[in-house]
Amino acid sequence: MRVSIAEFLAQVGDLRLEAEQQDIEVQARRGDWFATHPFSPLRLKAAELCAASEVMTDGGTPRATLESEVQELMTLMDPSYLTAKTDTAETMRRLLFAGGVAVASAADGTAAPEAMAELERLLGPGAVPPELKPAVIVADLPGRIERVRAGVPPLRRAQVLRDLCVIARADGQVSEAEMAVIKDIAVRVEVDLELVSCVVDATSNGCGS
Repeated sequence: MRVSIAEFLAQVGDLRLEAEQQDIEVQARRGDWFATHPFSPLRLKAAELCAASEVMTDGGTPRATLESEVQELMTLMDPSYLTAKTDTAETMRRLLFAGGVAVASAADGTAAPEAMAELERLLGPGAVPPELKPAVIVADLPGRIERVRAGVPPLRRAQVLRDLCVIARADGQVSEAEMAVIKDIAVRVEVDLELVSCVVDATSNGCGS
């Protein structure tokens, strides 16, 4: 069963608390689309805050408070799992690595250099071995997927899928083979496919709606 939007929204408070406790310096930059179009659960939460504000409801939350709450909410897009020293973050990074290799080699089994460079940018210098054997890494993907599905909260799983999309877009386009890999991982970690659907739109028509 896919994770429902309600389950995503229910975890926003927990993730905010986690971000406050970790106080981690974010070192990786965000791709343009993800900077301006945060993934759907956070957009829904922001809409929920807006609906309860004076912008939409008489006597609602003051506009200044709304802007502050939305800004705080958007900090959850920071990819803290890429640098965090926790078991959960390590589990997520291991999936990002194997999933990134799977995406990079989706076309013909050979890791595309642009995608691998993006993977190393996300994980840090030296994170990608120069003599990489994609087939060996991809063979370990099912186990890494299961560990994330079993031990990582849904909204955190969505962060990994978001970054796999960044890797797929490294050469400026997303192939059908790359999207097939990402969608397969999304289904298996029980993240709604809506999360990755906008990548296709961004590639063909833009994602400005």
